[in-house]
Amino acid sequence: SCALVEHLVETWGRESFVERYVKWPGVREEVERFGPFLSLLSRREDPRKQATRRPPPSFHRGFCYAHEGYNIDDGYGSNRSDRALEKLASLGTNAVSLTPFTYMRRADRPAPLPFSNGTRSENDESVVHAARTAHDLDMIVMLKPHVWLTGSWPGAIEMKSEADWNLFFEYYYKWIRHYALLASMHDIDILCIGTELSAATTGHEAGWEEIIEKLRVIYDGKLTYAANWGSEFETVSFWPSLDFIGVNCYYPLSGESEPSDEQLEEGVSRALSGIEAVAQRYGKPALITEVGFASAPAPWTAPHERRRGVVVDESAQARCYERFFRGLVGRSDIVGVYWWKWPSFLGYGGPRHAGFTPNGKQAESVVRRWYGGVESGPQ
Repeated sequence: SCALVEHLVETWGRESFVERYVKWPGVREEVERFGPFLSLLSRREDPRKQATRRPPPSFHRGFCYAHEGYNIDDGYGSNRSDRALEKLASLGTNAVSLTPFTYMRRADRPAPLPFSNGTRSENDESVVHAARTAHDLDMIVMLKPHVWLTGSWPGAIEMKSEADWNLFFEYYYKWIRHYALLASMHDIDILCIGTELSAATTGHEAGWEEIIEKLRVIYDGKLTYAANWGSEFETVSFWPSLDFIGVNCYYPLSGESEPSDEQLEEGVSRALSGIEAVAQRYGKPALITEVGFASAPAPWTAPHERRRGVVVDESAQARCYERFFRGLVGRSDIVGVYWWKWPSFLGYGGPRHAGFTPNGKQAESVVRRWYGGVESGPQ
């Protein structure tokens, strides 16, 4: 809104703007000219940028920071969130991702993507609050917007015609542009332009290249994309246009119910070697934009699964964390990892919780050892 006011003042002059402000109905021609104005605005020299943009860490000791409470007092914008981020920083974390959601009702029908704006959602104000708190705690921030598909996952989004695909990319750009502007205005360090949109990336490279080109005009930070593990990650062709190769790494580590530590290490090595191979192919550093294991029996067999009603097994989760950290040592092509997930209030987790967070569980101590620098590893 501030940028729009500046545009109208430059177009009409200050006196005319003041006169027309009260009853301006919104002229279509002026709104259409607002886009090019934003492009010019983004190219202007801003002395604050060099002063406030944080240098990237040598290794992203990261967590996906999840808006878990869905109440005013425990989401991104709350004091309880500030306490959760403080604890996360105390573990040695130096990077977090923030995830505002949108949603689609149909996987095969393009529609405008709504923004999170409810008081209990990941609205812009709460995202900015969490980003500033993280920055104050010397953590870098990745903004990682996510499409929630009713009853499914983003990889199922697939249009029925070329016309529908064109409309999908038009709507998608208008949605992700909003977060690019937000990231630019608040010096957010990395923008992830999409997450696990496997059917939408395969065969539609031109649409993504156009989006990336447009986002570069309005956002001067680093760009990545969070590909789904497996075939999507291995076949995405627009990696050269991004700063980081990104992967949501849920490769199974073992099919055994009781594997040895050596077998788990072999599974980690297979997964990480595959990620390194893609990074080396394109000459780009890789970020593990998500990896996680639930505190449930045998989480290594299908790490991406959310299983309800199972017994809690903290030690199984801690074993996976330990083996994964050990596997990262010495892999220079992988420059960061973001664990799924850390909650926005510390009441989420604990020894009776069978989900993904390590908060209040044995795996938390593993994180503290590796991220805190006690172990020689990702620093």
